[in-house]
Amino acid sequence: MTIIEQKFPSEVSVQLPDGSAAVFKIFPEELSKDGASCIVIKDAGDDPDVTHGKEIGCSIRIVNQPGVRFVRGKGIGMVTMPGLQVNVGEPAINPVPRKMITEMLETLSALYETDCGLEVKPFVPEGEEIAGQTFNSRVGVIGGISIIGTSGKVIPYSNEAFLTTIRYQLSVAGENGLNEIVLTAGKKSENTLKPHFAHLPELAYIHYGNSIGETLQMAANVGFDKINLGLMLGKAVKLAEGHLDTHSHKVSMNIDFISQVARENNYPEETIQELTQQTLANAIPSIITFSSEEPFYKSIAHRCFQVCKEQLNNETTFRLFLLSDKDEIVIVDK
Repeated sequence: MTIIEQKFPSEVSVQLPDGSAAVFKIFPEELSKDGASCIVIKDAGDDPDVTHGKEIGCSIRIVNQPGVRFVRGKGIGMVTMPGLQVNVGEPAINPVPRKMITEMLETLSALYETDCGLEVKPFVPEGEEIAGQTFNSRVGVIGGISIIGTSGKVIPYSNEAFLTTIRYQLSVAGENGLNEIVLTAGKKSENTLKPHFAHLPELAYIHYGNSIGETLQMAANVGFDKINLGLMLGKAVKLAEGHLDTHSHKVSMNIDFISQVARENNYPEETIQELTQQTLANAIPSIITFSSEEPFYKSIAHRCFQVCKEQLNNETTFRLFLLSDKDEIVIVDK
C-alpha cells in the first residue's frame, strides 16, 4: 500500500469480478503520511465512451472511522433522485466498482496488518464537462459523471451499455412517480414531439436509439400507464416489417416490403416502380408526399403500432407518432 510504503508503484494489477486481472500504469499526484492520490488514463477500447483517454483518479485517506467510506471527488456526479443502484445523496459510484475497491483495500489492509478506516474519493478532472455528453442529468446525477462499471473491463462495442442507460432512465422515471413517458430515437425526434407533451418533465423523455423492442419491454416492466413512441420514416419502414432492432448492421430497408405496402394501398404502378429504384427511406416522400392523411404513411404507422403493441400489456395506453422532416405527424393510438 502506497501510504504505508510511502512510495508509488509504476503500475498495479487489479483483479476483476470475473477473476481475470488488468494492469494499469500509475501517475502519482500526492502523497502524505495518511493519504495518497494518483491517476490512470482511461482506455475504453472500441466502446463509445466519453471518458476514453481521460484522466480518472482516486484519493485514499486513512481515517478513524472503521471500514471503507466513499466520498465524492471532483467531476463525480451526485445522485439526487431515487431509482438508481445508489442512494440519493451518495456519489454516483455503482455497486460493482464499490465492491471491487472495498475488497482490494481489505486485502491490502490484511497484507500490511493495518487496522484503520479508509476514505475513498474518486475524481475525474474533466468530469463535470464530460457529463454534459451523457444522460446523467436525466436520471438525477448532477455535477459530474458516474462510475458505472459492471464487469470491470471493456467489452468490444455491444448494445449492453446503452441498454443499461435506458434501464436506469426508466427506473428513475418510475421511482419519481411518472406514469407517462415519451420514447424517441434521439434528440431530433424528441424536439419534434416536445410541444405535444408540454406537461411532462425532462425526465420523461428517453432515447431508445435502435433498440425499440427491448426499450418497450423494459418500460412495460416498470409499469407506466402511458407510453408514447416517436420515430422517423427510416426506422419506421423497418419496424413496420417486424424488426424491433432497427440498427443498419442488422437490418436494411426492404424495398419489396415498401412496394407491397404501396400496392396494398392502391398506388399506381408507376409510383411503385419509382419506389423500387430507391435505396434510402428519406427518398420516399419525394415520390409519395408525406402527410397525416396519406394512406401509405398511415399504413406504415399502423403496422408499427401493432408490432410495438405486442411488446406491451393490454392495460398500457400506447400511442405511436410517425414523424417527418417537415413536422408532419401521423398519430396512431388504436
